[in-house]
Amino acid sequence: MKTTSTFGQWLKQRRHELDLTQDAIAASVGCSTDTVYKIEAGLRRPSRQVAELLAECLHVSPEERPAFVQWARGASRGASIEQAPDAIEKGSSDGFPVGTASTMRPNTLPVAPTHLIGREQEIARLRDLLWHNKTRILTLVGPPGIGKTRLAQELAATLQDDFKDGMVYVPLVSVQDPELLPATLAAGLGIKESSSHSLIETLQDNLRDKQMLLVLDNFEQIAEAAGVVTSLLSVARQLKVLVTSRTPLHLRGEKLLSVPPLALPDLHHMPAYDDLAEIGAVALFVERARDAQDNFELTPENASLVAAICNQLDGLPLAIELAAAKIRLLSLPQLLTRLEHKLAILTGGPRDAPMHQQTLRQSIESSYTLMTSDAQKLFRQLGIFLGPFTLEAAEEIADTDIEGLEAVLDQSLLRRQADDATINDGEVLFSMLASIREYAREKLDRQGETDSTALKHARYYLKLVLAAEPELSTANQKLWVHRLAASYADIRAAFNWSLKNGEIALALHMAGALWRYWYVTGEFSEGRRWLELALGSGNDQSPELRALALHGTGTLAERQNDLAAAESYLLESIAIRQQSGNKHDLANTLNSIGTVYYSQGSTEKAEAAYREALALHEELGEKEDMARIQGNLAMVYYSRGEYERASAILEETLAIRREVRFQVHIASALNNLALLTLLMGDYERSLAYSVDAVALDFELGDQMGRAFSLGNLGHAARRLGQYERAQTALAESFLLFSNMGDKRNQAASLLRLAAVAAWSGKPARAARLYGAAETVREAEGMEVDTAELADYQESLALTRGKLSEVEFNAAWSVGRAMNINEAMALALDGRDIDAHGRRA
Repeated sequence: MKTTSTFGQWLKQRRHELDLTQDAIAASVGCSTDTVYKIEAGLRRPSRQVAELLAECLHVSPEERPAFVQWARGASRGASIEQAPDAIEKGSSDGFPVGTASTMRPNTLPVAPTHLIGREQEIARLRDLLWHNKTRILTLVGPPGIGKTRLAQELAATLQDDFKDGMVYVPLVSVQDPELLPATLAAGLGIKESSSHSLIETLQDNLRDKQMLLVLDNFEQIAEAAGVVTSLLSVARQLKVLVTSRTPLHLRGEKLLSVPPLALPDLHHMPAYDDLAEIGAVALFVERARDAQDNFELTPENASLVAAICNQLDGLPLAIELAAAKIRLLSLPQLLTRLEHKLAILTGGPRDAPMHQQTLRQSIESSYTLMTSDAQKLFRQLGIFLGPFTLEAAEEIADTDIEGLEAVLDQSLLRRQADDATINDGEVLFSMLASIREYAREKLDRQGETDSTALKHARYYLKLVLAAEPELSTANQKLWVHRLAASYADIRAAFNWSLKNGEIALALHMAGALWRYWYVTGEFSEGRRWLELALGSGNDQSPELRALALHGTGTLAERQNDLAAAESYLLESIAIRQQSGNKHDLANTLNSIGTVYYSQGSTEKAEAAYREALALHEELGEKEDMARIQGNLAMVYYSRGEYERASAILEETLAIRREVRFQVHIASALNNLALLTLLMGDYERSLAYSVDAVALDFELGDQMGRAFSLGNLGHAARRLGQYERAQTALAESFLLFSNMGDKRNQAASLLRLAAVAAWSGKPARAARLYGAAETVREAEGMEVDTAELADYQESLALTRGKLSEVEFNAAWSVGRAMNINEAMALALDGRDIDAHGRRA
């Protein structure tokens, strides 16, 4: 390219000569990438310090640096090199630019009616791509309404001084016939057709020696004409082509950039209010809302609503602009509610905008109509997915293959998830934006294809759940938990559809097979709700499926400390399984009811149930299951004070589990040993077991196991005087139990945290925690665990001894009056509290 005349243009050219990115320049001079971009675009001048650092970074000779800094600091937007000092004007090929850019270059780029928001990173990346010598054709692809045209226009505007023969913008939105592309290009370039040459040859002759940027907007309607672009690039070696299209041109050398949605705030970790306004989607919404209602402001009170609206719209610029215009009629809460049906409300775009940008439905419709009937059918069927899905899922549910999926992907109606969003050892995930999915579902309903597609969808996700069920008890647990979590929206949809449409067996089987997933992730309430809905859905149920669902419901109810309900569910499951003769399943349910009896304090009944389960597993030769039951029997022994007997059994079960390498059960054995050695007073050994268990549970993604492991670790650390470590571990354990809704272990965690406070010299804090724990225990009808009663009494006495009776009673009463959220806040904040409740 010809050398340029402004400081910004010279900076950009020099940067590319040195093979430096804007990021690299920014890091060298200590400014932001955005600042470098604005300097290159002529939007701002560098400070003296930045100019001096730029001189060093760009290898300007010491004798030239004063003149360089003067030029950089004095170069206003559009200033030419003639305004620079003579020393710079005489520069060489390695130094500063010589000469001026032509003032007669064509530029047919339309003036944008609004400024672009939230695309600084994309502009910087695209500029670098276009500046690269190997880039001849750059295509911006993306779904309808993503802002490809506006981004291309802004990019071209920043490059208008870079091409000595200018740039030509050719809108193709109204061109429907691929045969008309040459004539449309000729009109845009101001070229007249020759009688002695074809129009393509005339275009080639005219562009052959031109250093020009050609912007072709909305190419998707005439994708078959892509060969015309190739014919021009083949002769015009200095020509660069920037294309916007919903589908790639599929040309050799074509560089694709998939235009992403605007940046969105994380609703689960909301940024600070001041930072929220800088996030792309929010900034665009606020700007367009002000256009519609001049007194609109982003405030701390409405910030969460605006963030939720932008997330509902997937950061899609067209959807955000159309939604923001509605605040003339709707409050923010009303707008958020109505966005449940996006296509009905996102209408009324500017009259001077193309028709496909005046409503969101029209925008999507314009892509839908470009597909073949087979691709349209596939698109409709893919609308059945609520969350990300795999190629395998698409092939099975929509009866397609890679080629079919690629046809929809090419129209940007489908998107591939980021490379780090994968499941099952790197299997790629695909998804639809919510508004596009809504359109697909509408079409699916109108074609009468919803029920048949939904049935295949439900059967596929039942198959996935059944494949996961046995894996959740193996070393592959974390992988399968991740896979189920990634597909959970579709699993839920499949379950609900099955219940609603009479596929009761499917719903019952799915819920029954999922109980261990809910157990591992601590989602007891949702799991139990699904299971109870399925169990209550009708009388004509398969006994085997009903027994499976009853087993899962009883197990989850036990974790919620609803022991009476747990016993009832499990006894019914046992009765069914005794009739079926399935000894393996019967043994598993006997083991579960043994745990219920143990939690009720009925150790004799627990031992009987465990021994019956053990005999069945032994009869079947199931060595690992035998070890599991032996571990539970050991806990019965330790509750009776038979520590040595229990310890010997647990060591034996740990050895068996290590032999068969069942990581989940190894973690469970380590946990049991940690608890037992804790009660035996061997705190060092207990801590060691706990550390190993925490690491293993973390590796497995087992939230329940990790909560127990951290609890044991914290208890042992406190006994060893490691109070800070104990507070950290027990606080995390308490939070995990709280997230699971496990009230029994919430109360136990509060007692352990109170003991940490008592022994670390924070008696007022301890008294409040003891009071809060008492409230939780009373509400759940729980007593202090017998094995921990002596420690509880000792720690409580220590607390009372360090406070006056008035101080203790006051602190205890404050704790007793706390709701669970207040108790959680106190538990997680390890700072001391004085007698008046002030933080130390």
